[in-house]
Amino acid sequence: MSYSMRPVAGDKVESELLQHIKKATSPEESAPKQKHVRAIIVYTWDYRSSASVWHGFRTQPLLADEVQTFKALISVHKIIRDGHPT
Repeated sequence: MSYSMRPVAGDKVESELLQHIKKATSPEESAPKQKHVRAIIVYTWDYRSSASVWHGFRTQPLLADEVQTFKALISVHKIIRDGHPT
């Protein structure tokens, strides 16, 4: 039996996830904000999947800016390290 721990509509959750990915990989020259990376990690544990996370990263124009690329790399490393293992 697989069900969500959060009682929120799927579209809203996906939209919030995309916002967190977008904000974690913003083009400003600073480290990814921990609250956004943490929200992405919590998503992987709540839904026991990271497929939506990787899809969200693929939809971002990360290769257009080297700062965004570096922030995405940092975020992905933290998600792989601390996120759900599936």
